[in-house]
Amino acid sequence: MLGKHQTEFQIASHRSWSLKKENNPMTNGKVKWGVTHNHPKGMLGKRQSEKHKEAMSKKTGKNHVGATKIKVISTDGTSEMFYGFRELEEKAGIGSALARKLIKSGLPYKSVVGSPNRYKRLIGYKIEKIPS
Repeated sequence: MLGKHQTEFQIASHRSWSLKKENNPMTNGKVKWGVTHNHPKGMLGKRQSEKHKEAMSKKTGKNHVGATKIKVISTDGTSEMFYGFRELEEKAGIGSALARKLIKSGLPYKSVVGSPNRYKRLIGYKIEKIPS
């Protein structure tokens, strides 16, 4: 009933009653999914056809609609394209947090006191987001 609260005694007694295996309908041996009861549809899981799986695999990575295209410009002026932050991290070793920070600032990377040694090679590199 709306607005009616259970007392602590009611909560404790119901908890102790429901913890007994013979009182729980899911564990007392009387319920068998697909035999005594229909299996709940929300718990069955999702199944996709092979055609749909193939269509989804074609839309990943650089073909994905929402993939962020990123251009990394090195100190010597050469540039390299990446299709998403995951690819940037896997191939160039640049973390997504640092990449987002450099894209937002628009400035080339410069080392600061206490920065990790793994980014020393990036000094002077500039990262830009390519509009889709």
